[in-house]
Amino acid sequence: VDSTHPDLLGQVEDSVTCIGAAGSAAECTPGGTDTDGHGTHVAGIIAARADDGVGVAGVAPRAKILSVKALESRCDDASCTADGDAADLAAGVRWAIGEHVDIVNLSITAPYRLAPDLLDAIGEAWEAGAVVVLSAGSRVDQPTFFDVSSALLVTATDRSGGLASYAPRLPDDSIGVAAPGGLTTDTEYTCHRDGEPVGIVSSVPVDTGDGSGYECRGGTSMAAAQVSGGLALLMSMGFSRDEAVDRLLETTVPGDGLALGSIDLAAAVARPYPPGVTNRHDAFDTGVLPPPVTELPRVGPFSVPSEPSDDSGLPVWVFMIAGALGLALVAELGLRLFGRRDRPAGPAEPGAGDPGEGAPGDGTDPPHETAGEAGPATPGFPTHPPEA
Repeated sequence: VDSTHPDLLGQVEDSVTCIGAAGSAAECTPGGTDTDGHGTHVAGIIAARADDGVGVAGVAPRAKILSVKALESRCDDASCTADGDAADLAAGVRWAIGEHVDIVNLSITAPYRLAPDLLDAIGEAWEAGAVVVLSAGSRVDQPTFFDVSSALLVTATDRSGGLASYAPRLPDDSIGVAAPGGLTTDTEYTCHRDGEPVGIVSSVPVDTGDGSGYECRGGTSMAAAQVSGGLALLMSMGFSRDEAVDRLLETTVPGDGLALGSIDLAAAVARPYPPGVTNRHDAFDTGVLPPPVTELPRVGPFSVPSEPSDDSGLPVWVFMIAGALGLALVAELGLRLFGRRDRPAGPAEPGAGDPGEGAPGDGTDPPHETAGEAGPATPGFPTHPPEA
């Protein structure tokens, strides 16, 4: 993430690189430069400043970002291999666990299923108290992440609110949601085509593209960032991890081609609980997801105060990994910075798993296996992912 970008000044709390860390958080070192723009773009969607008078505003502009670089070069073709692998991504997630984060945003894609070591790290994040938000990938013909049951999967919608042409349709029995991702994933990074907006505008390093510091990009990576920002916003209001996810899932709205609905953050923020109830429906404890809600109150437009309020929200930390296929951990801090919350960090160095080859798939699994073949994708997050 480019921490010097005007819209991200003061938003990046720490930056490390985990390239070559081989699954070990202890091997991550300070540093990491965004050479592609993907990580900075995702970071801007989540946490770009709202009171600076320039550029864009993030979904959770009071967020603080922990940037982790885990992939060195961009990999556009399914047959290529980035300079970094799934074990490096796993190391980044484990580093984030040690930082006591609340949300781990994984804006990544892969030609194969996720490697066992990365699946283990995702499960460890859940056990440590974080929620992992995982982009479903932007390849309709290869829905490789559907068997990941310890993460909230995110697919993308277009301007109409229906499933984007490039985005996979999430299975009915998965834990997932859709969010705006733009109309295209092409690398022209254009904002308009034939007079119509086609991309999601956000920050990029100023030495990228036309030098303006902003580009329009599309994909489930951008959609996942909007979900992570939404969860951070809800947590900063005082909702627990489970309550925040429940609210986001309970207030989805239907769209063409969507099985699980698309987020409606205004409704999630505004929706009241019945008297005496703090969590209307805990999808994680009961194992039953609520049906999409179609008639909800609307609020807006949102206004972010330029000065912190005394009636501030609770601190919530989210993690973000940057890179060609960026991993992102972000931290929403409500209206004031309190510092990281104390939380059991989980095992710092879990048992070694198969580090896999390639990034982030292991390169040996078939292009797609169903959830039944890799373990049941049952509603609710288990405490450990199924064995791959």
